Parts: sequence; C-alpha cells; structure tokens
Amino acid sequence: MSEMDVQFVEPHLLDLYRELRTVTVPPEKLQTGPVVPEILETWQSGIPMLYCHPPQIDVESFFEVLEEISRILKQYHPDRSEDVNRILAALPAEAEARSKSVAEVLRRDGEWLSNFVSEKDLPEEMVGFMISLTLRPFLRHFSAQLRESLDLESWRKRFCPVCGGHANFSRLSREIGARTLYCSLCETEWPFARIGCAFCNESDQKQFRFFTVDEAQRYRVYVCETCKGYIKTIDEGKTPIDEKIELFWEDVKTVHLDLLAMQEGYENKIAEIPAYGDEVKN
Repeated sequence: MSEMDVQFVEPHLLDLYRELRTVTVPPEKLQTGPVVPEILETWQSGIPMLYCHPPQIDVESFFEVLEEISRILKQYHPDRSEDVNRILAALPAEAEARSKSVAEVLRRDGEWLSNFVSEKDLPEEMVGFMISLTLRPFLRHFSAQLRESLDLESWRKRFCPVCGGHANFSRLSREIGARTLYCSLCETEWPFARIGCAFCNESDQKQFRFFTVDEAQRYRVYVCETCKGYIKTIDEGKTPIDEKIELFWEDVKTVHLDLLAMQEGYENKIAEIPAYGDEVKN
C-alpha cells in the first residue's frame, strides 16, 4: 500500500483486518459435493450455489473460528468486549442446537438473526458483524472449490452467484471499462452491466451519479437515487499498469468513502441479508 492509500485509514483498522485475514480453516472442514448438470441447471436459473448446492460445515470448527474472531475483536475494540462476551454467552451449548444454528447462519436467514437478537437482547449490528467474519473463511473455500465449475460470465445478476450476498465493491476494467461486482463475504467477482444499480432493479441512467475525492481519483462512489444504495468502485484506468489490485484491501482502505456516502444519506446495503432473498420477493 502506498502512503496515499492509507492516509484516510486508521492504522488499527488495517491491523485488525490483517489479523482477521490470518484466520483460516482447513479445506476438509467444509465439504462440497460434485457439481452435477442438474445443479448447474438450477444455478443457471438464478439460484446461488449456497442455496442449490450448500456445503457441509464442520460445526465445532465454526464455533472455534467464532471464538478466534471474538478474541481479535476484543483485542482491537476493548470498548466492545462486553457486547462480544454477551453474544458468546448467548450461543447454544448443546450439540443439536449448535448444529441447527450453524445451518441457519449458513442460509443467511435474516428472520433467524432477528429472533436470536431480540430473544437474547443482543446488539444486532455486532452479532451480524461477528457472523459475517466467521463465515468468510468457510465461504472463501466454498467459492474457490466451485469457481472452475461456474460460467461467471453468464451470471450478470445483482447478487453473488456463490453466496447470494450483496456486492460491496466494483471494478472498472483497464481495457474497456467493463464493470464487475465483488462480494467480500466469499470473495467472488462477476460481470455486471456498466449502467444499472447493483442493489435494486433501477436502470434509468438519470437515477445514478458518482462522486470522487481529489486525493484519490482512482476511486468512484456510485449512488442510486431510487434505493439510496451506494457502491465503491476502483477505476483500473487510473492505476499504474503494474499494480496488483486486491479488492478485499481496496474495500478496507476506502472506509472514508463509506463515511462520505452515508453522510450524504446513502445506505450501506451490504448489511442487508440476504440479497438473494430480496430478488425472490421482487
């Protein structure tokens, strides 16, 4: 990262995500069956792989990762230690209940999350954050195992082809400015229309605009006036040709753009789960 890259980012945030990035799981702790033609056909109809071909997650490994994520969060955010401890204490202890909770989390069931939070009187934002961080190493494996079996060029939907989540970042290609969307939960990238909202069905160009900041012209923030969503974007044409761009880190080091967008009244749609469920309702 260059000095320009980090000048807007609090150092502890980069350190936090560097340590979170070290949390991994052995591939055998997530089992995925073969992608047979029937599954591919279902996926091609618009059903993300997490829903038409769900993996099997080792339950105890999930809770071990959750404990490690909690330790890191308390280290970097001691002011939230009480909330983290309350959440850990509220988790089920019995094997059957733990297995059921992991299955619900994997389905990204918003109703289950709301019920768990309200019944236990827990801070919803922190619960969602901890669950997402815990899911990430498992879903990274899931995406990596499936990627060669999927024709991502044909997807072009506003939700992730693997996990069904919202995109939280996008890229404009150096060559022709084609746009791809990026899901930070499973780290999948897929093509999407250059004009159109990544969160709602709006395609009227008059409903979109973008802004930049003078110090970092490589970044754009596209906003939609219909749903009030926004998405951060990197324009590869404004970066050195030999620079390796990792969208995970581009997202982390542009937190200042999230703050600017939210100050203007736009919403971080990544917090809404699941995006795929929204699509079904529409």
